[in-house]
Amino acid sequence: MRTSPNINHCYAVLTGDLVRSRSLSGEALQGAHSGLRRAVAELRDAAWTEEPLPVGELDIFRGDSWQLLLREPGWALRAAVYLRASLLMQGIADTRIAIGIGGVDRVAEERVSQSAGEAFQLSGEALDAMGPRFRIALNPAPSLALPARWAGLVAHLCDSVMAQWEGRQIEIARLACYYPDASHEEIGARLSPPITQQAVSKSLLGSGWYGLAEALTVMESDSDE
Repeated sequence: MRTSPNINHCYAVLTGDLVRSRSLSGEALQGAHSGLRRAVAELRDAAWTEEPLPVGELDIFRGDSWQLLLREPGWALRAAVYLRASLLMQGIADTRIAIGIGGVDRVAEERVSQSAGEAFQLSGEALDAMGPRFRIALNPAPSLALPARWAGLVAHLCDSVMAQWEGRQIEIARLACYYPDASHEEIGARLSPPITQQAVSKSLLGSGWYGLAEALTVMESDSDE
């Protein structure tokens, strides 16, 4: 297996597992896997960064667990919200997501889960510590300027907002997450069937999107400093 040694750049590792996976049929499990892979492919094409955000492919293991490496940690929380919203939109399954931010020692290009480094350890620890109340956690390295307690709190608040989404709110918020600079008219035009600017605004207001979006923007701007 090819590896990339001595990587000192700060990365984000997203480690997740499907919620109540034992109750999913084989077909539903495969559908959830396909939905996650599609969302990761879409992240690869996102215009947030000059280079594709994911490093390597989504690594699915043990049937219900998965891991993804991102090269720009500032976008990790937005990516997590987008991945989870994409899965919720299918109506098949939900996923927990633990984000670890820190250094990486080695990247296994073919199987990200076999990589090593601080970010991987932090992500795994956050997933292990995650209780039943939340489904998104954020665990930055102590050496970073991002305070771990506040970062974790922001992730939990974003998760709490997402827990209230239902129906088409999920699809509209998902588009707003992926296209942060798009107008409400543009978001409405991307839906099938399209809806009006006013309908998009009403949905985003009712879903609590604006507070979540502000948290994402602050997280991203603070990570750039």
